[in-house]
Amino acid sequence: MIGLIDAITNEDEKVFVVGHDWGALIAWSLCMFRPDRVKALVNLSVVFVPWNPNGDLEEMLRREYGDDHYMTRFQKPGEIEAEFAKLSYQTLMKTLLTTRDPGPLYFPKGFADSLPDAPVTLPPWLSEEDVEYFASQYEMAGITGGINYYRALHLSWELTSAWRGAKVMLLSLEDVIFDWSKLMIFSFIGST
Repeated sequence: MIGLIDAITNEDEKVFVVGHDWGALIAWSLCMFRPDRVKALVNLSVVFVPWNPNGDLEEMLRREYGDDHYMTRFQKPGEIEAEFAKLSYQTLMKTLLTTRDPGPLYFPKGFADSLPDAPVTLPPWLSEEDVEYFASQYEMAGITGGINYYRALHLSWELTSAWRGAKVMLLSLEDVIFDWSKLMIFSFIGST
């Protein structure tokens, strides 16, 4: 991340970081490891998870959500790829991008065989061209690279052990010293 930030900013310039889902975990880590490069952070969907020396993240997910949770299903190399291979990349993208269930994402064994054959109605913000673009990118690169990130949970946990007890040092909306007037000015300027 620092290499990317260095490539697109001036030396020592701070950035406004927005993270979502797995990207939120990366954003939290960036703020913890290099607070000198972060101006502000907005994270969606994933809270900060401090390092836990007694916790096996994969096992905690399995206990909490079961064997069909996507992160536990992604652990065995080749298994989920074989399920996804039963679908066209277009069907896979439409299914993933139009899922409206607010709960955890599950991929039970055999899920690809149980998807309805009915056409998927796309929401207004997603076009057939968008789906084709995403599908073509996955078709070109494959899906294993992205899934391998989940397979590296143990390694990521181990590599961050030096930061046990570290805190994310950014202001929160609930901090006593947070100045709402500056937020309103920033929001107004940003919306013009």
